Amino acid sequence: MSGGQMAQASTADSMPRWLGMALIAALSAYAVFIAVNLGVVAGGSDSSGYFNQGRALSRLETHVPMRKIPGLSLEQSPAGYICVPLGTKPSPDNQSLVMTYPIGLPLLFAAASLVVGWDHAGDLALWLHTLAGLFLIHAWNRLAELSRAWSLAGTAIAASSALYIQLGLQAMSDLPALVWVTAAMVAAWRSRPKPAWALAAGGAFAMAVLIRPSNAVAVIPVAIALGFSWRRWVLFGLGGFPGALALGWYNLAAYGEVLVTGYGNVSGSFSWDVVPRTLWHYLLWLPALFSPIVLAAALLPAGGRWRDPRTWINLAWPAAFLGFFASYWHTHETWWYLRFVLPIMPALLAGGLVVIEAWTQKVRSRPLARLGMLAGLGAMLAWQVFWVARLNAHAAGRGERIYSEAAEWVSRNLPADAIVVCMQGSGALFFYTDLTISRWDMLTPENRDPVLGAIQASGRPVFAVLWRFENPAALEAVGGDWEHIGMVRDVTIWRQTTPVSG
Repeated sequence: MSGGQMAQASTADSMPRWLGMALIAALSAYAVFIAVNLGVVAGGSDSSGYFNQGRALSRLETHVPMRKIPGLSLEQSPAGYICVPLGTKPSPDNQSLVMTYPIGLPLLFAAASLVVGWDHAGDLALWLHTLAGLFLIHAWNRLAELSRAWSLAGTAIAASSALYIQLGLQAMSDLPALVWVTAAMVAAWRSRPKPAWALAAGGAFAMAVLIRPSNAVAVIPVAIALGFSWRRWVLFGLGGFPGALALGWYNLAAYGEVLVTGYGNVSGSFSWDVVPRTLWHYLLWLPALFSPIVLAAALLPAGGRWRDPRTWINLAWPAAFLGFFASYWHTHETWWYLRFVLPIMPALLAGGLVVIEAWTQKVRSRPLARLGMLAGLGAMLAWQVFWVARLNAHAAGRGERIYSEAAEWVSRNLPADAIVVCMQGSGALFFYTDLTISRWDMLTPENRDPVLGAIQASGRPVFAVLWRFENPAALEAVGGDWEHIGMVRDVTIWRQTTPVSG
């Protein structure tokens, strides 16, 4: 590029001061919007599992004591699951609990708890990741050689995605997965001129895998970014080694084998039969959740761009994740299950915008090109906001708060020796209270009599904390007479007045 061309490009890529101030104001407003709507609490199976595991890790524990019903033998399954909250499973000897989730997000929660305590650890961790994701998406856009204006436009579209917002407001690992995968990609590409960045790429990649083992498929685009330099690969390996060591240590301590995770054998969760439905689900929902811009990414190799490694990174990155989850049984079941492929958002947006920006550069009139860009950006933002409202994505955090609110009510109003019949809220109650739980969904004809007999023999008061879909099935499963004593939104709390002996 000549000196005149460089000066022209620099001028075109410069930012007026007023625009910079407007962007700071917009980012601040977005940060406040996320903070106000956060609900990163110990909730259902996934979220309570992350919190219970994070608290255990903060104590350097891999096993957690089981709160047993006095006099109940838990030597044989399924009786062993009666006192086991969601997100955990019994240790082999049925004397303690081990967690069933990867350690990455729990480690982040544990780190945040050192700053703000456990009441707000999840909020801080997800808030920071939601904002960091936008900076990294912008960074990748710039590395893909988008102009600053187009890069910022892509970042705004990502920030307004219903999927991005929903997963930034609750205790799920998907948005942190996007952050660390993208960080690995940014660092890997930067390692080309500066090999030391490969060390950071290895560390970020390891964290991505600790958050979700399936993120290992990101090694494909990372490999393209690193290229054939043995020095970069050595540094990448060194950066990732501490994470691999931590994962191996934890698996060995918790599950008895280095290569075994809390997920157990997941081969049954994949089937070629669901691939056509999943591909159709991708086609319907990726443009809705990531914006129609992503469709243009398919044209990336055109116009000579096939010679640029970044073209193949922006294609291989989505292909790796979409291909892996295409045969997963659950991917196609609902729109928000595309959370599994959320880490591909930066690549799809960057790829589509590279194509679209190239088209606009062919417009001879610069004012017309700018007008077209502004109109297109406005249309895409309106599209994104429409789907946020349609899917009620901004309310996800407020909906999750019901778990901590119900647990707070229980802590204030139930006696310390209570046995609580529950299921959906079992993980939250285990995290927020010291009460003994009894899983009604684990009662069977074989274990019902000994379980109920042990509860009655203990002499402890029995209560039930039930979500709407659990009632009346839960009360009927346990039997006896019940008195309704409280309600937190849709959660009902009951006291057993007449037990059924086992």
